[in-house]
Amino acid sequence: GIPCVSYENVADINDYEQIIYLGGLYAGGVKGLKNTFSLLKKSNIKTIVVTVGIADVSNKENTDKIKVSLEKQLGDDIYKNSLIFHLRGGIDYGKLNFMH
Repeated sequence: GIPCVSYENVADINDYEQIIYLGGLYAGGVKGLKNTFSLLKKSNIKTIVVTVGIADVSNKENTDKIKVSLEKQLGDDIYKNSLIFHLRGGIDYGKLNFMH
């Protein structure tokens, strides 16, 4: 029952009680995160951010670097009021092309 919307199609996120943002890590940042949360005008919306990447999330140094990047993308207020989780993804080198 939870609507799932691509960050590319988000128009207004201020009418939601809670936002759960799942995003892939690319060069330390989460794709679409900054643009999506720049639309947020209210600070009382509960936010959960879930990152997915190939970095080992059991390594505190990795998660600390991700958190620094998230704070830059989200801004201090949203970052401090968000629950943040990190998931380890996978990579299939055989499916990568030149652009990757």
